[in-house]
Parts: sequence; structure tokens; C-alpha cells
Amino acid sequence: MAQRSNVREEDKNLCEWITIVAPQTIHIPPAMRSETWPWLEALHALLARNACEGCQGCQWGRVLEDQEKIWVWTSWKNTSYYEEQKQLPETVNAYAKLATVSTVPLTTELVLFDQERPYAQPTYSWRQLDSAWPSVTMIHFPTPLSPGQTKYLRLLDDSRCISRAVFHLPSRGFRISENKDILGGTGPDQQHVVYVMRETWVNPSREQEVNSPGCGWSFVDEDGALVCHSEYQEKQARKIGCIDFVIRHVKLNTVDDLLEQIPEVEAEGQSVLFNPTITWVDDA
Repeated sequence: MAQRSNVREEDKNLCEWITIVAPQTIHIPPAMRSETWPWLEALHALLARNACEGCQGCQWGRVLEDQEKIWVWTSWKNTSYYEEQKQLPETVNAYAKLATVSTVPLTTELVLFDQERPYAQPTYSWRQLDSAWPSVTMIHFPTPLSPGQTKYLRLLDDSRCISRAVFHLPSRGFRISENKDILGGTGPDQQHVVYVMRETWVNPSREQEVNSPGCGWSFVDEDGALVCHSEYQEKQARKIGCIDFVIRHVKLNTVDDLLEQIPEVEAEGQSVLFNPTITWVDDA
């Protein structure tokens, strides 16, 4: 079932997408309780920011294909709420705390989703993201799309939803420009137009099953070849000028749920703040 964008611009959900780079050792508490734990301080700062009006929650996770990178996603009810909180002490403090654990300057991207409140639809909670297997597809174009190209892109068939391998229709939308630096960092490469599709798979095995040629959700392309759904989507996107089609995965953690575990973590001297890897299912 394809999605249509009938939501007013002012009602569309906005995702602030911060990227930091840090070793996995940041998740391990210090040997002495008297020492500061920068990652714990960053989590507390992110949790405090959750109280800002219009904030729908914050989650973070390491990119499975590049585990030095951490994505921090904060969902805002709309663009206005995001703009209003940018200079608040809670936001400034959260950026500062994240900068202390990152080995490179922070970068930020904004994604304006076609749907209203994709983190908090009545039928599911945005918290479902941390119990699922999110994949993020980034479709790059060299120039702005025409209205016809945009419509074609938004109507890309997504029959994976009928496979019951995902929790719901994917959240989709364009990256919008955010050229302002965060604490001396730089924004992403703004030369490309990027369309983002975020899906919440039940687990890695279901994603692999649905994206395997010959499964019940395969497609026959123009050349008569049987292709999996992600290949089919890429071919369709390249028809309208796509120059790069990238898929990444991130296992998300919810900030406030993790902080509830902190007393046990500190007592045991171990890290449960990061589940390093979900084992990939081999093709064999």
C-alpha cells in the first residue's frame, strides 16, 4: 500500500538527527564513583530536553554498518516546536554534553516526515522503535525534484507491509537544510536532495526474508528478472534520477528506560547501556 502526503506542512513531524563519533568504551562506567561519567551526563541532558514543549522523545543507537557512529534521534511534533527550543538551556546543555563524548564535531540533519506524528500514531507508540529493528534508506538526488518526481517517489509501492514483517508503514520525508553549526560542527553535505525512509522491522531475519529474491514479496522488473523489494525500489528511484541508494541499520535505545538501569550498572561496574550487535543472518 503506497502512502500519500495529505498532511499540512505545519503538522508534519520533524526528526532532529544528530551524529556523533565515539568509541564503545564511553558506555562503561568509571572505576571510581567520584569520577564523572560523560556518557551518563549526556543521557541525563537528553532526558531533560524531553520535557521541552513539542518533544515526543529521544532515542540513540550505534550504526551497525559503522559502529563508531552514534545516531541521536529526537522527534518534534512539528518544525515550530523545534525552532522554539533551539536556544533553550536544556538544548544548549544537551549539545554540550554530547560534544564531550564525541571525537569529532557534532553534525545535525533534519528530516521533515510526510506523516503527522510518525513516532506516536494512535495504533502504536514511538517507543516501539527500541524493540524493533529499524532500517534507514537514504535516496540521494543531485538536484531538487519536480512535482512529478516527488509524487512518483512518495508513491513507491511498499508491499512489505502486508508481509507482517514490519510494524507499520514506513516514516518517509525529505531532509531539509540545517546549515547552522552545532558547537563548531558542520551540517551535512547539503548539495544533495535526500529522501529518507525509516522502517521498523520485527527482527533482522524478517527483513532478510522479505528482501530475498524468490520470496513471496519479490518483483519482476522490466527485464523479466526476479528482484527483491529493496532492489526494486532502488531501480524505481534511479528512474527519476537517484544517484545513490543507501541502507543503514540502528538498534535504538530509549533514553529514560536506560537511565532506570543506572544504579545496577554502577553497582556491577558493567555496561548495559549498549547492546553492541544483533547477529546478522548468514545467506548460507
